[in-house]
Amino acid sequence: VVGQIMDEMTIIWLVLYSALFILPRNRYRRLTNLAFSPPFVLAFAMFTTLLGLFTPVLSHVFVLSCVPFGLYSFITAFRRSKNEAARERFRVALRLFGAAWGCWLLDKFFC
Repeated sequence: VVGQIMDEMTIIWLVLYSALFILPRNRYRRLTNLAFSPPFVLAFAMFTTLLGLFTPVLSHVFVLSCVPFGLYSFITAFRRSKNEAARERFRVALRLFGAAWGCWLLDKFFC
């Protein structure tokens, strides 16, 4: 049971936090600052533990709903961006999406 919860939690964390990277910081500064604050991260960790325990299928819903939109948004924003710092953030976020997708595939086909 603990392994299943840890698996679901990491998938949800990767997908949702990598989705925050595509939000324009100047427009959603309060949301992104809140999402990376220590109290929110702690509450999010506790909440996703409960989600992983009671609704493990929810991680699959998050991945399937976020990945196509995220990939399209990343590729479009990455191509338009001339700012090297922003391009690096896009690279990090794309790696996080790839990790979430990989976790989902491993969970789906090997667990």
